[in-house]
Amino acid sequence: MTLRIVFVFLGLLSLGVGATPVTTLQGIYALPVSVVYVQRLGYWRHGLLDGNYRVVVVEEDSRYQRHQMHIQWLCQCETGLVAIRGIDELNVDERFIFTPPTFRRIDDIDTLDFVARDTRTQEDFAVQIRLLGLGEYELLRQRLPDTDRRQVVSPADAPSQ
Repeated sequence: MTLRIVFVFLGLLSLGVGATPVTTLQGIYALPVSVVYVQRLGYWRHGLLDGNYRVVVVEEDSRYQRHQMHIQWLCQCETGLVAIRGIDELNVDERFIFTPPTFRRIDDIDTLDFVARDTRTQEDFAVQIRLLGLGEYELLRQRLPDTDRRQVVSPADAPSQ
């Protein structure tokens, strides 16, 4: 019965009934299960190009929860994606989990701020990524004292509002 309802629903979507086009649903369905979250943040301009940043955090396939972060420079142009960079300083060791970043512009420099927890030592770090140009960044990291630690919660475990 449930399977038939799913097929009917998908059939209605293919006929144009419903608010979300089938291609959007297919794209979401095609997301790898390793994707923890995707977040579009901020606006950038470089020469004649402009667009938004997109942060993609994926979880490594292991028995321990570990994240990798990648930043994409999306363009309002034919190409769509101009640059993508993995954050090597955090991704190589495969030992951190991240809170969702917040975007700020400080003195014409775009920044992403978040907390990274070392899954081996349970230490928390305040991290700031300064987005310097297309595919370029600088990472600043400072260990948080035990009294300043924030609880790192995965988006799935976050309380609903």
